[in-house]
Amino acid sequence: PRVAWYRLVARKSSPGLKRRSPEVTNEELGSLRVMVLVREDTILPSQYYRPLLDLMVKSVQTPWVTYANVVTMFEEVAVAGKTEMATIMVKVYLGQGRVVEYLDFLNQRDLEKSEKATLFRGNSYATKANDQFMKVVATKYLQQVLKPVIDMIYEEKKYCEIDPTKIETSGRQTAESMIEANVATVASYVLRASKAIFSSVRQCPPVMRLAFKRLRKRVEETFPPNEDDNANTCYLALSGFVFLRFFAPAILSPKLFFLKDAHPDKRTSRTLTLVAKAIQNMGNLGGQLSSAKEMFMKPLHPLIVDNVPQVKDFLDRLVDISDTLDDSSIHQYNTSAPVILKEGYLMKKKGSSLALDVVGAMAMQKRYFWLSRFTLMYGKAADCSDKDRHTLSVQCILAVEPVDPAAFQTPNAFQVVYQLSQSKTEIYYFVAKDVNDQQQWISSLRKVCLQNRDMWPIYHPGALRKGKWTCCQQMDKNATGCSKSHGGVILGDYQDPLDPEAEAQTIYSQLWNGFETLRQKYCADRPFPLPSLATLTEDFSI
Repeated sequence: PRVAWYRLVARKSSPGLKRRSPEVTNEELGSLRVMVLVREDTILPSQYYRPLLDLMVKSVQTPWVTYANVVTMFEEVAVAGKTEMATIMVKVYLGQGRVVEYLDFLNQRDLEKSEKATLFRGNSYATKANDQFMKVVATKYLQQVLKPVIDMIYEEKKYCEIDPTKIETSGRQTAESMIEANVATVASYVLRASKAIFSSVRQCPPVMRLAFKRLRKRVEETFPPNEDDNANTCYLALSGFVFLRFFAPAILSPKLFFLKDAHPDKRTSRTLTLVAKAIQNMGNLGGQLSSAKEMFMKPLHPLIVDNVPQVKDFLDRLVDISDTLDDSSIHQYNTSAPVILKEGYLMKKKGSSLALDVVGAMAMQKRYFWLSRFTLMYGKAADCSDKDRHTLSVQCILAVEPVDPAAFQTPNAFQVVYQLSQSKTEIYYFVAKDVNDQQQWISSLRKVCLQNRDMWPIYHPGALRKGKWTCCQQMDKNATGCSKSHGGVILGDYQDPLDPEAEAQTIYSQLWNGFETLRQKYCADRPFPLPSLATLTEDFSI
């Protein structure tokens, strides 16, 4: 990877500067320093990575051993951050249907060297992998559980401060009366959130429930619940992930977990913080309530303590699942499965049916869309039946690009160029609800089209209206595009579709770069030439 810093300044001839003031200079406007990371990988066909993937699967299927295997070797030489590497490893094992075994391997290793007081509270590969695992497999579950209460908090925008040192009184109300009323409001939000969580066991993905069932079993083997005050140890281990690393952070930062499209304002953010603190204390089983920190939370302590038995019951029910799940439950995240990567409402119009005298989103149809790795489907509503859905094949997409706002006199538009036949194409125009939704749709569509061979290098950012393109004024319907396309520009996040070849290449490149280090540590008495990709995994298995 190449990393560099770039200094960005305003253009001297910028129209924006002229509108502000002729005396304004670049120095007065300031500048930005942007660090850019560029990584270029050569990704080979899948068969070249099969030996490495087979070895990775084998390394977590065997009984617990103390010697190093390919997983631990990879961790020793990986130069990227733990979060990035943990995400890649989780996706690899999801694609192979072995993510439960992988997490079990990491959790056992952490238990071997952890004390009860700090169990799974550090920054290890086990904690990072479990974090990313929940984000990858349970984002939709999180939205189902928490989005209603998050939406309510955003919409009501109530003043909920309960800290006496921060309270802002108004009118004749005293600080005490305001705090009392605010505590009641916060408590109502906490109750809504906790009840939604406690009743959500059946909505939780089976593979997540099975992974935490294995975790509980390992914790109880290491810290038997009937010995030395270990009764709550397994609950604290589970809640440390489910409540402290999943539910509470999602309440605190809804945008980062795709619960909201925008960050909250200051007042809403404070309310979310208070609710998240209460949920976090529930997850801690009320164990830290006696500390002198944050005594302003004391009025909520009875509510928290009363719900501790509910937390334990929820965790008991969460892991009450069969060890032998059906293939669809364990392998639902395999690359061959039609996982929905993004869904939601968009305004839609075909380029061939554009009305010449009507522009804007009002000329379009509102449809609900589902994007998987293989198809883009749409229907009139989110609950429409399969037979009422229309399907576009991802393999036939030639371009995914934004549209000039002037084309439809509306912002947040984008287009998909689609191959109907050998000699005929169609342009589908869409309008998203806001710029964030637009960028997420563009990025998600581009990700699933990365392997398409016939993507267009140029396109029209405008639309064909009244016999000419609004972008370049050409009058030929089939005129060559006038702007360079950007099919490879995507937004990276943990919701990316599984891409086994790219993920395997990343793992291979890390092992390759650390080959000499590993050779000296594990095979110092055996001279090895640098291996080929086909033989690399055989050498690492020694």
